[in-house]
Amino acid sequence: PMKKILVLGVGNILLGDDGVGVHVVERMKRMALPLDTELLDGGMATSDLLPYMKGRQKVIIIDAIRSSSPAGTIFRIPYQEMKDMKKGRNDGICALHQIGVVEMLQILESMGDMPDILIIGIVPKNDNEFSQRLSHEIEEKLPEIIAQVLDELSVE
Repeated sequence: PMKKILVLGVGNILLGDDGVGVHVVERMKRMALPLDTELLDGGMATSDLLPYMKGRQKVIIIDAIRSSSPAGTIFRIPYQEMKDMKKGRNDGICALHQIGVVEMLQILESMGDMPDILIIGIVPKNDNEFSQRLSHEIEEKLPEIIAQVLDELSVE
C-alpha cells in the first residue's frame, strides 16, 4: 500500500549544492521515520514523479532555491506561495527547478488529486560547478534541514 507522506529530494548531485534535496533524502534513509512516510530521490526527473505523488496525503519537496539571502538559508514554502513565485510575486526567491516542479504540481492539481504540498528550499552557495560535494555552508545546515522535515512529519 502507498504511504500517506512522501519526502522528495530534488536536484542534480553533480552540481554541488544543487543536489541538496537528494543529499537530505539519502541521509534520512538511515533514520527511523514514521511508518506512513516514504523517501524518494527524485533527481532531476520532475515530470516522471507524478505517479509517485498521486494519491498521497502530503508531499514534502526538498530543493535548492535562488535568493538574495545568504547561502544555507532555509525557506518553508507552501505550494500556493510557490505558484505565486512562478507568477513573479516571489520576494526575491526562485526555485532552481521551479519550472519543472511547479508545472508538475499544476498537472497534479488539474488531475484533482492534490496532496498537501510543502517545499523546503535551501539557498545554495555553489550550484553551477561540477562537484558531487556540498559546500561547507550547506553541509553544516543538513541537520537543521532534516530537523525541519522531521517537524513537518510530526505535524501529521
